[in-house]
Amino acid sequence: MRAAVVGVLALGLAGGAGASRPVLRLSDGQTRWFLPSQLRTGDRIRCDVHGQTIGAVVPSPPAAGRTSGSDTWKAGGAQLEIERRATGATQVACGAGAPPSRRPQLPYVIGQNGLGLIRGPNTLRELERLYGRGSRRNELGGCGVTWPGLGLKANFDGARCSDGSTLRIATVDDARWTSLNGVRVGDSIARMQWQVPTAKRLQVLRGRAVWLLTTGVHGNLSAGSGASGTVTSLSCVAH
Repeated sequence: MRAAVVGVLALGLAGGAGASRPVLRLSDGQTRWFLPSQLRTGDRIRCDVHGQTIGAVVPSPPAAGRTSGSDTWKAGGAQLEIERRATGATQVACGAGAPPSRRPQLPYVIGQNGLGLIRGPNTLRELERLYGRGSRRNELGGCGVTWPGLGLKANFDGARCSDGSTLRIATVDDARWTSLNGVRVGDSIARMQWQVPTAKRLQVLRGRAVWLLTTGVHGNLSAGSGASGTVTSLSCVAH
């Protein structure tokens, strides 16, 4: 971490690379996330906290091989913190500092290996113990189950729905759900790319995009986003 302690750092930054771009203004307690194209090296930021003003220029991303680099400016009891990923994704916190890393809350967790239980086979029996009885329907080549109150849809293997049917695909679209790597339904794409710098956009169809978040031996995890620029769903698919 690189740090600078200042009184009120005047915005005498007109000669910086971001002089022709508007100053980004944040107030006490705000944390925002930016895509590489939204906030660039040399852009100017102003943080206003209880009459104190802290100004700074966005630093360069960390060198290749490093995952993150941060700079902190302080004035009295306030601070401005800018943290950048090697990809150029940026987190800016005005006030006491960035919020703590997000922790998924069981049982509303989805990962590349399944739901809630995460470890071991996700059988219909075990998932109904976690989420209650789902609405089952037999489908060609498998079993479909929905939990409308939880925003959860899933498909299981087997010719018919049975307690021992194993999860193949699950999709969630309720804001209670969080991935193991900290992405939540409703997050901005900028925050998603901050949480998962390796996220890769796979396709775009009619304004909707699919992003690969994680892949592993047993499956992969992806996110769907809409025209609003937010994560609208999370899906796991068993290999």
